[in-house]
Amino acid sequence: MSLTPDNNQQEERRTADRRIADRRIADRRVADRRTADRRIADRRIGDRRMEEALLSSSMNFPIGGINPPGRFVPPGNFNPPGNPAGPMNRPGSPPPSRIPARSAQQISRAVDSGSIRMCMFRFTYVWLRNGAAFWLYPVFVGPRSVGGFRWGSRGWAYTGINLNLIDFFECV
Repeated sequence: MSLTPDNNQQEERRTADRRIADRRIADRRVADRRTADRRIADRRIGDRRMEEALLSSSMNFPIGGINPPGRFVPPGNFNPPGNPAGPMNRPGSPPPSRIPARSAQQISRAVDSGSIRMCMFRFTYVWLRNGAAFWLYPVFVGPRSVGGFRWGSRGWAYTGINLNLIDFFECV
């Protein structure tokens, strides 16, 4: 008499072991998917909470604009920490009345932060790629954007512009 089980019993054990292993893999995949779904939901909740916090923040106020109800706007020339473009940096006068003429020799070129940095705190006329043109008083230059006060029908208003949108500019 032999002590080893016969071939049928061995095959049944292998099949049962495979079923158990397959079930464990399937359970692990379901658990991983649930974990991933929870992470996505947590991220969405976190994004929503961050957005709500930014919208309700006392630091989120228009510069020179109308104070929305329920928003605190400090009196005087308040400059939020980390924001170089507060009301104190706003130009005290309107831009020059003479708009620079753009000649045919002025071709479109890539605008980088180094080229527009020399125009900081100076009246700058900007032509955008979409055809718009306006006066800008730059007070901040980042690696891919410029921030400053744009002259409009209501006076100076703070704005930010992606450098890729600028076709040409001229400082005066």
